[in-house]
Amino acid sequence: MITDIIGIGKVTACELIIKTDNFTTINTARKASSYAGVCPFPNSSGKMAGKSRVSHMADKELKSLLYMCAVSAVRLNPEYRLYAERKKLEGKPYYLIMNNISNKLLRTIYSIIKSGKRYQIGYITEDPRLNENVA
Repeated sequence: MITDIIGIGKVTACELIIKTDNFTTINTARKASSYAGVCPFPNSSGKMAGKSRVSHMADKELKSLLYMCAVSAVRLNPEYRLYAERKKLEGKPYYLIMNNISNKLLRTIYSIIKSGKRYQIGYITEDPRLNENVA
């Protein structure tokens, strides 16, 4: 089951199903990450470059559940652990890393829901440019 492998709890899975109306009202990962408040918005204009911000109108309950799942995923899943270590070596702050992992978890969940396939640790996506059927 997806909750056991990628580190999201059953409470978070139920909350996602309820909040997204079984993934029909919020049908893309981008919309879900914006709704949950884990999608950063750039804050720059012209020569001024400010810090990226997240929406203050986010669903804070879902965001906190995703944060707890991100902590669990870093602890249990080697892919997320390596991602967190790489970002830490780049000098990124801890909460930014956890926000990125929460966003990554949502994208993973939506890709699993969309494809209907099981989650595979270490799965590498094929490059669509190498596919001969693409014109």
